[in-house]
Amino acid sequence: EIASLERQLRLRDAAGDDARRLHEALRRLSETLVSSELEIIEPLLQRIYASVDPHPSFRAVRFLTDTVRGRGRLRTTLDDQVHSLSDVDPAIVLSSSQLNVLAVVTFMAMNLSATALPLELAALDDPLQSLDNVNLLGLADLFRRARNERQLIVSTHDDRLARLLERKLRPVGVSQRTTVLRFDGWEPRGPSVAVYEVPSDEAV
Repeated sequence: EIASLERQLRLRDAAGDDARRLHEALRRLSETLVSSELEIIEPLLQRIYASVDPHPSFRAVRFLTDTVRGRGRLRTTLDDQVHSLSDVDPAIVLSSSQLNVLAVVTFMAMNLSATALPLELAALDDPLQSLDNVNLLGLADLFRRARNERQLIVSTHDDRLARLLERKLRPVGVSQRTTVLRFDGWEPRGPSVAVYEVPSDEAV
């Protein structure tokens, strides 16, 4: 009976070893798949980041992956190729405004690189908060270019930013639409909303 139990224990140990090896192989495979996917996304990320150009020195952005406590982690890093600085943590060298730009740029790169979306849209909830004027204009131009690839839904509580987005995202030709929904107040029966279409360049 003892010999039978020992055989069962050895079989269970062998099965546990097999399971650990399988888990490790799957983890390595997932890291490889993530890395290959990021290599596809990274050129788009760089192009978008360069078009906004939020920092005069750190002009290259990359994705890095690593594993912490058995969990995969994705990070963005910056490079200054003039001074040979690489893998710099954005939180150390960017202002809060520039960090917000990098976050929006990363989101847009992920969204635009997706090839099989149920709805081809990008929804951003107040992405332009805490931005200075230069970065604000850069992101508005980014949205204008991205509207050819995605339907954009952008919310903001700042009237100044809303007016800027109306101008930057106004339709170009009859094939585009820009609709503004403005919340004017709140009543017991619900919010009061004003809806209007932004005239196109041809109509101005």
